Amino acid sequence: MDASAQSGGTGGGGTGGGATGGRGTGGRGTGGRGTARKPAPKRKEGGKARKAKKARVSRPAFTIQQGEDMLLYISNTSSQAEGSLWTSRRKTVSKAKLLKNQKKKKKTVCPKSRLERKTVKEEEEDRLPEEDRWGQLLPEEVLVSIFQMLVVQDGAVPFLCRVSRVCRLWNAAAATLTLWRKVAVNHCWIQPARGQTEKTSNRIKETFTWLAENRFSQLRDFTLCHWATSVDFALQTVSEFCPQLRSVHLSYCRGVTGSGLRSLGLRSRSLQRLNLQHSEFQVEGLVDFLEEHGKQIRQMLFTRSHRNDKVLAAIAIFRMFNIQIQHKAMRKRGESEAGFPLLDEFCIANTEYSYMTDQVLLDVLFGSTRLRVLDLRGSTRITTFGLAQLPCPKLECLFWGQYFTKNIGFTSVKKNLQLLMEKWGPTLQQLDITNQPFTEADLQVALAFLAQVAEADTLLSLNLSGTKITAQALRPVVERMTALGYLNLSSCRNLPRGVKKIYRSQEEIQELLANLH
Repeated sequence: MDASAQSGGTGGGGTGGGATGGRGTGGRGTGGRGTARKPAPKRKEGGKARKAKKARVSRPAFTIQQGEDMLLYISNTSSQAEGSLWTSRRKTVSKAKLLKNQKKKKKTVCPKSRLERKTVKEEEEDRLPEEDRWGQLLPEEVLVSIFQMLVVQDGAVPFLCRVSRVCRLWNAAAATLTLWRKVAVNHCWIQPARGQTEKTSNRIKETFTWLAENRFSQLRDFTLCHWATSVDFALQTVSEFCPQLRSVHLSYCRGVTGSGLRSLGLRSRSLQRLNLQHSEFQVEGLVDFLEEHGKQIRQMLFTRSHRNDKVLAAIAIFRMFNIQIQHKAMRKRGESEAGFPLLDEFCIANTEYSYMTDQVLLDVLFGSTRLRVLDLRGSTRITTFGLAQLPCPKLECLFWGQYFTKNIGFTSVKKNLQLLMEKWGPTLQQLDITNQPFTEADLQVALAFLAQVAEADTLLSLNLSGTKITAQALRPVVERMTALGYLNLSSCRNLPRGVKKIYRSQEEIQELLANLH
């Protein structure tokens, strides 16, 4: 009875222990459900006293030893690591265990507003230090200039496709349409040794269509390399979304048909250059393309083959400036090789030394019976005998002047100009023999024959600049040719002063005739 009364007075919730009871020390102290904290055990009398702990002193990072004539400084290996000084260990507080009827409270998280929300990428960008964000802080114009230099060196594809995945700024810079004016697309989706599945083919078409719609609006030069399938699809897509397309180059491609070429002719009105070298194409489709849209093509390249004779037969104008044509050993001409039967104009002008000879010219024009314009400016190795053998009887324009300044390749003297007047004098409308080294006598005979065989209204232009023409040889031609509207007598040393100039009308030419008398 005494023990229980004593515990009730001191313990939980009793009326007698108002000051020390309640929910203080009494509620969960000695009485009720709580357990009292054990008092510290008293030290026995006469026991050993516990040693007081001494604070650890950090060791120096070096030791000094004295030698005979010097002091040695020796670093400790443990001092090289950071944080080698001893620090007190933090006490870990164990979590209180939950009672049976107690539940763990969850922290309530208030949802953030939309303005406060940030994407993961934005948070990562905010965490980046300033030195790692230089690519995102560049002005877009500077980045476009850098990309432009790399595009010129390495090409737009796949460089621009890769850098557009770096960040939003690089993506915006790579999307600049001026960077996509010259594009070369290679076959880089699959391994070369493996075939192309339908799934891969559809993926290629989707990617190519997306590029054409979003990047190729200012495309001018397009190159397609090593495509064995879907070449017509690529040509149709490019012609649809690229109104400024000027040049198309198909290198080592197969399966080019008339539908792809026809789409280029119908939609790409600015197309001027077509390169089909080392590619397999449908000859009939190319012929139809040239017949319908050949007027806009200024340059066409393709590999020579006996299957391409139909293409040669459809060419009416052949112009190649400043190229070096050399003779090549040729096999015997077969029946299929017809040359250029419909050729109307052949221009092979050169401003420097030319390797074109009579035999090379005849091998090219052996079947060109309809030729009207022949431009051989700069061809110093061509002779009058070689020109007289050409199969074109009704030549109207002959440009045979020498305009380059180098003296390499000039023959000493050329002769027999009258052979050309006999062959083409009745039909010749324009004649240019600038700087040709004919003699005075040869020029006089040739021009006298021209005045006899030609009609008065046939010759329209005559260029004798730099030749040895004399006033006696010039007078019959000027009197006879009443339709002559251009006469060039500059740098003619055998003519009197005041006459050596260019005459651009019939009135000026009549004044010249009066001065010659």
